[in-house]
Amino acid sequence: MRPPSPKLPGQPRQPSPRGAPARALRSALGALLVLAACACPAQAQGGDLGPTPAEEEKLRLCPELKEAQGRTREQLEALFFQLDPTDYLSDPAKAERVRALFDLSAEADAKLLLAQLDGEGPARCLPGLQAVLVAHGPQGLVWLLERLAATPAPRRGRLIACLAAFHEREAWRVLLALLSDKTPVPNPKGAAQAPPGYADLRVCDHALRALAVRLRRTLPPPEGIEWKVDPLLPIAVRDKRVEALKAAAPVPPLSEQVAGRPTIREGLAPADQARLDAALGALGAK
Repeated sequence: MRPPSPKLPGQPRQPSPRGAPARALRSALGALLVLAACACPAQAQGGDLGPTPAEEEKLRLCPELKEAQGRTREQLEALFFQLDPTDYLSDPAKAERVRALFDLSAEADAKLLLAQLDGEGPARCLPGLQAVLVAHGPQGLVWLLERLAATPAPRRGRLIACLAAFHEREAWRVLLALLSDKTPVPNPKGAAQAPPGYADLRVCDHALRALAVRLRRTLPPPEGIEWKVDPLLPIAVRDKRVEALKAAAPVPPLSEQVAGRPTIREGLAPADQARLDAALGALGAK
């Protein structure tokens, strides 16, 4: 086979008969791209084609993402889709990253968290909220107890649910103290969608729910009693379960379990100990 003649400077490139099919193919593809651009100008120019199904699902779960930018968007993404409270109990590095993203002493960060904590019905990002507070350790529990004490009883449901992530003595004492509060915690959306027989959970019901998981393993209920409640359970039945737990609290084995739990007091500075005592006093758990 004879090698091709070298191309000299300034010499025009001679078309090769063997390249004709390739040129024809490129020409056809170019025509197709022109037609596609005419049919879908936004796609051809890199325009916005709208959210993907995954993005739509994220916006459904967290509508705030639509307008969020920068640090706020990063925080919302973490709260709703990334954080798990069990990750930060034994991994200091992960906890440090969460504390850097959510500074409880910063007004903007606290405001973002409280926007999710102060509302009717279950929190949409409960694991994320729990994770942030657990990652802050004793300071996270003090911060939570202060907000719980300052929040009117009808709006305490989400805060109590967050308290379930803490197993320190102070958290137990507060949850047991809240068993005496029968204030309803309204959930209009749940009520509108529920079948007949629905009645809003009360503060005491939320407290029993928060205690239930640990109690099922360590304190078998009396005969005919279960450590669980729900809005479709008659209030008279709920009352029996709450009263059974209240009766068990001051005597062994539950009293011993609570007394044996670690306390956060030793890990706090004197000023923070005073904050803790004030919150416990306001919640009837001092």
